[in-house]
Amino acid sequence: MKRLFLTLALLAGFLFSAEKSSAQVGIELGYANSVQRLKPSKGEAITTPRSGFYIELDYAVNLFAGLKIAPGIQYMYLAGEAKFPTLPPLDGGNKPSGDIAKAPSVSHDPSKPSPTRKPEAVEHYLSIPVDLSYTFRFGGSFGLTAFVTPTLNCGLKSDIKVANTATDMYKVMEDLLGKKDAYSRVDFLLGVGLAADFGRHFRIKFSYDFGLTDRAQVADFALHQNVLKVGIGLMF
Repeated sequence: MKRLFLTLALLAGFLFSAEKSSAQVGIELGYANSVQRLKPSKGEAITTPRSGFYIELDYAVNLFAGLKIAPGIQYMYLAGEAKFPTLPPLDGGNKPSGDIAKAPSVSHDPSKPSPTRKPEAVEHYLSIPVDLSYTFRFGGSFGLTAFVTPTLNCGLKSDIKVANTATDMYKVMEDLLGKKDAYSRVDFLLGVGLAADFGRHFRIKFSYDFGLTDRAQVADFALHQNVLKVGIGLMF
């Protein structure tokens, strides 16, 4: 998947220098809703919704007919309740196996957030999406665009907030899951969507990104994030 993304990015760079006369710069702003699904090797999955907004700049280059490629850069803000897995008991009963056995009992540490205190997660992401789209024109005033979008996503900052305190969530997940960099900052997503184009300069866009990377870098858990986005855009 990463090779596919790099190939598309290199192609976009070539087209950027070779096809300036047929390109459009676009800006897009909209609502984002993500769902993280943390699945332990045993037990039920924990689903955590978060919502926020995104803003994106892109550079669309015409390939031929209605086919375009548009590399871009995107910032996304997400916030919502933080949920944590329930750890197996470490004294008596069945002991956890693998990496989870090393995890400290954060639920008994008053200096750290716990599920009973309903902490809030606030995350900031920087992404590089590459839209590959085809537009069906219906006269000069309306168009319908379908697209696929591989995206390389990177977490800039992630905090867990309880009352007036904030804690680095990457560190909390590291302590909870018992491994350094247990919550990966890097994610690779593949999106699909539709857009309605009005004239040549205004767009309403709907997309859904499927998280393909397991962001829980431990043997006992799998973590994937999907993102729904609805936005409006201007093309120049």
